[in-house]
Amino acid sequence: MKNIIKKADIILFIVLVLLGAVLTVGSLVGSSDKTQVLITVEGKVYGTYPLSKDKTINIEQDGRFNQVVIEDGQVHMHEANCDNQLCVRQGTISKSSIPIVCLPNMVVVTIVNGEEEVDVLSN
Repeated sequence: MKNIIKKADIILFIVLVLLGAVLTVGSLVGSSDKTQVLITVEGKVYGTYPLSKDKTINIEQDGRFNQVVIEDGQVHMHEANCDNQLCVRQGTISKSSIPIVCLPNMVVVTIVNGEEEVDVLSN
């Protein structure tokens, strides 16, 4: 009976497994560094900040105030002087699926991947 699995097949299998492991680890490590917090005020970009660095951003405009806190890979609206406080009660986000919106103050906080382009509405 002939040997079905040859030495070259085993080497090819090991190379493919190692390549898959390297690509998986690379994508996990690289993705966190590119994730950004995008803050827009009145439809204009106020700033972008890395999600991996803790930071407090105070947004003041025309008597309106919002405080956005980036902490432990998450972001939340810590304080706002709007009446309904929905943005503060929304809690923390860590993925790009749901933005934090303060409609009275026209502040939107979203998480974007550094490789994605930001959609901007035109008037």
